[in-house]
Amino acid sequence: SPSHWRVFRRITLPLLLPVLLVVFVLCVIRSVQTFDELYVLTGGGPGSATMLMVQYIYEVGFAAQPRNFGLAAAASLLLGLVLLLFTALQLKFSRSARDG
Repeated sequence: SPSHWRVFRRITLPLLLPVLLVVFVLCVIRSVQTFDELYVLTGGGPGSATMLMVQYIYEVGFAAQPRNFGLAAAASLLLGLVLLLFTALQLKFSRSARDG
């Protein structure tokens, strides 16, 4: 009889892969949207332990003195490109899994 690991690896995981990719992309996008909760609760602290990329962009571009709009814009573009890359990978893998 086939082992449970082999059944999982050869049948279950390939069938779950498109769903797992969608969940991964949605989790990454949601983690970017958690700025307000973390900022109100912790303000990025202690130290910078709970500072996310969106809070870094806010701090550099608007809260810190002197304001560094260029660095905030560059970080925003980088964040957008990373999200675009994750979304493109998710679409590519879901299409390849769907097509066989």
